[in-house]
Amino acid sequence: MKSFFWMLTVVLVIGGFFIPLLWVAALVIGLLAIGSSPSGKREDGNARTGGLLGGIWDAAVVSNKMKTCPSCAEKIMKQASVCKYCGRDVPDEQK
Repeated sequence: MKSFFWMLTVVLVIGGFFIPLLWVAALVIGLLAIGSSPSGKREDGNARTGGLLGGIWDAAVVSNKMKTCPSCAEKIMKQASVCKYCGRDVPDEQK
């Protein structure tokens, strides 16, 4: 859906050279393209965040909720005592 909004924005910008009112529509559709949520889920299982700062927000949330397994280097929840990927015990974090 996001790629559709981007393509429509490009078409409206090009059309704006012939009909200037289309630039307003291009602005609105462009904002929809920026704000539409990307598909998929984060490593913690929640949906990805859309918008201009969505990727930065997702990275911050995941780094706060998750840690890396020392055996297999996969992302697991901070509360986990056993890695769900390799099945090995995960030591508690040192504070």
